[in-house]
Amino acid sequence: MSDAAKTPAPATSRTRRRARGATTSAIASLLLAGTAAITPAHALSSDLDILDLGTSRASAPATLEGGPSDVVRLESTATTRPGSTTARKPQVLKREASLWMSTHDWNTPDAQSIDDINVLQDVKRKTITITAAYDAPPTAAQNTDLLVWFGNWDAKEEYCHWEMAVLGRAHSTSSTAVAEYKGGKSAGTAKRALSGSTLTLTLTGGAAANAGYGCLYADFFDTVLDANGNPVSLGYSYSKDFTAEWEKAPEFDFYSSDLHPAYPGKWNKVRIVVDNEGNKTAKNVKLKLAGKKMKFKKKTIKVGTIKAGKSKTVYARVKLSGKKTQKLSFRATATDGWTAKSSTKVGYRPKPKKVKSLVGKSYWGAWTGTGSQNIWQVEGMTFVNSKWVYLGVPTKGGIPKCSSKVKECKKYSYSAKKGTLKIGKLRAKVNSEGIKVTKVRKKGDHKLFYSPLKSLKKGSKINAKLQYTDGSGPCPGS
Repeated sequence: MSDAAKTPAPATSRTRRRARGATTSAIASLLLAGTAAITPAHALSSDLDILDLGTSRASAPATLEGGPSDVVRLESTATTRPGSTTARKPQVLKREASLWMSTHDWNTPDAQSIDDINVLQDVKRKTITITAAYDAPPTAAQNTDLLVWFGNWDAKEEYCHWEMAVLGRAHSTSSTAVAEYKGGKSAGTAKRALSGSTLTLTLTGGAAANAGYGCLYADFFDTVLDANGNPVSLGYSYSKDFTAEWEKAPEFDFYSSDLHPAYPGKWNKVRIVVDNEGNKTAKNVKLKLAGKKMKFKKKTIKVGTIKAGKSKTVYARVKLSGKKTQKLSFRATATDGWTAKSSTKVGYRPKPKKVKSLVGKSYWGAWTGTGSQNIWQVEGMTFVNSKWVYLGVPTKGGIPKCSSKVKECKKYSYSAKKGTLKIGKLRAKVNSEGIKVTKVRKKGDHKLFYSPLKSLKKGSKINAKLQYTDGSGPCPGS
């Protein structure tokens, strides 16, 4: 097939660019097949092929944008953790585009002038419908061949490289049109129909079932060849997105701690939040658990229905064997095959021990407020001796001094046998893991868990990863 384009060069005033690549023989064979099927008396020579006019078409300049723009893909099985896998992805249901046509000559007859072309693909029904609006009803004397190219954008989203084309004659006694792939094979069953000034081309099967075409453009030609036997281009469009309508789908995200403690010989709760960030309700959601060296109260947890934008919290009950940290995997499934998987870790934690004395020990806890206090609010407890506890964070390191004159100092009582702490009206439980407040001292206080702080000797070296988190608002004591 010849690579030399037989069509006239584009007018110099046109702002589109077209990459070379398609051959004139490709267009010739399509026009030949099309015209032979439609009007044998006007069949074109076999060395002419409109599909050879160009492999690609650049998008329009300035305000006419080319390349995918506002199409959003709904990743239904995305999770908040790396390494998630998908069972299936949302499918393209339809694609559509409108092409604004330009003519080379303002004096082109109305019956050969196209204002716009609307293209609709129904992937499920395997149909592509092309509707072209002429300025006046086409006639046998004033006739055109319409050619619409379907393809995909290059890496820079500048050029639309065609892969399949549909050709139809405006005025004809035949209902036949032509659709071919770039290699020349049939792309399905193509039909044409003219109603007044509206031409409709319909492709069924074949390429119409391909949901992967991302762009398209069009050309139209006079049915009368020039003196050299070449088609005469009357007008064109810039390439444009073939915009997709995606299947509505749930989108699963998982939220959970990176590491969960597990006491030996006990059933331990692992909190998992299943979030539906998609645009479709997830029905019959189940969470399936798996992991080595661990047992489950239930391997499958029924989550139920999760509406779009909503979430549900479940608790996996896990019993860990051995002292090594193990991976807990979980997979969410829902009706229609939606699924996502993720994982967290479960680590051995020894049983907490009783604390003989609180003297000389420091603990800290934190809470997040609202409004101007929507930052980390740190609180502390330092047990100065068997009588006094310093509530707050000392401005200097070490054990602060306490007396009745220091407002941060409060009297306390502690039962090592029962593991209970009293500070005024405050009640708490104490063990080697920390202090858990069960009743606050006064209204407005928070039921915090205070973790033990370990004092370091001067000159000590520690291996630590530091993270700084900024915020605004009043700090405690300000």
